[in-house]
Amino acid sequence: MEPLNSILRLQFGYLGVVILYCVGIVILISTRTVKGRGWLIVSMLLTVVGQMFYYIPETLTQLKIMLLNSQSNFFEAVNPITQLLYTLSDGALIAFIFNLRLTSVEGTTAAHALFAFNGRVRRSTFWIFYFAMMALNLRMISTLMDLTANNKPPTVALVVVCLIWFPLAVWIGLAVQVKRWHDRDKSGWWVLIPLVPFIGGIWALVENGFLEGTNGPNQYGPDPADVNAKGFQTERILT
Repeated sequence: MEPLNSILRLQFGYLGVVILYCVGIVILISTRTVKGRGWLIVSMLLTVVGQMFYYIPETLTQLKIMLLNSQSNFFEAVNPITQLLYTLSDGALIAFIFNLRLTSVEGTTAAHALFAFNGRVRRSTFWIFYFAMMALNLRMISTLMDLTANNKPPTVALVVVCLIWFPLAVWIGLAVQVKRWHDRDKSGWWVLIPLVPFIGGIWALVENGFLEGTNGPNQYGPDPADVNAKGFQTERILT
């Protein structure tokens, strides 16, 4: 009787999570006035999929279909993917909050700020991105260090996670910095200045993080501080 209760407890727990998130997704889909609701939907879906990697093996073990040792091996194998899903879920949630600010303060979207290379962004956007990505990268690095501790050989899942996360993080970093250089009325190629030894990184930090952008429109677009400015190209992704 106890194994049955354990199985039911696991299934009810996972089913409750799925129902809760599905209700939230349906509400968001039907409420078109919620700006950036796509980010929140993605965050919920990634969380549900990530939790699936825990509940399904645990249930199979209770049913004696999967041995405990096999379950442990499975968890270890898919843990990088699970952590990636949770990190992406957290990132999507941050992007949703970020989007609320951008639409009201800069007249653009999180998708444009994070992925496009045209236009301009303000210093505050740069710092929000900087600390958010620092937190997400530290989480991923901590996971990778744990998975490779004691000279553990890298698994296929670990390699896949690295190939997905780090190019994505680099792309977003370059996109935000290019638009920050644009706000300073400089070419996006200045994003390469950190490659200059010793002073390059400091120069980029001062320019991007501390110096104000040009007042009014410049050759790269309208002033992001002017939310009423027209012609600022935004990507209608996840908005």
